[in-house]
Amino acid sequence: DDENEDSLAEKEENEVDQDEDDDEDNEKDEEDEDKEVKSEDNAKEDADSALSEDKDEKEEENDDEDEDNDVDDDEDEDDDEDNDDDDEEHHDDEDEKEENQTPGRQGTKEENSASHTSTA
Repeated sequence: DDENEDSLAEKEENEVDQDEDDDEDNEKDEEDEDKEVKSEDNAKEDADSALSEDKDEKEEENDDEDEDNDVDDDEDEDDDEDNDDDDEEHHDDEDEKEENQTPGRQGTKEENSASHTSTA
């Protein structure tokens, strides 16, 4: 009977040891799984960070491009104003030429009144 009791006690002890080993293995598996998830999260964060940096760079490039376009627009506006001024000047010159070439006229009003007063 003592042998049976020793055998049963040893069997129970072995089962307890096996349960403890199983628990330890399960804990290690969970830790490994947690590490893997953490590693995947870090990889995702790195990828997101890289995408964010790319996005920031593109936004910066777009801002620079917008600034360049604004400068170009300002220069174009200035050119348009200069051209408008030139057109107006040319139009005024044409009007003056036309005025001076009207048949039957001998100059501008000022010129005519000056010539009348000088002969009188």
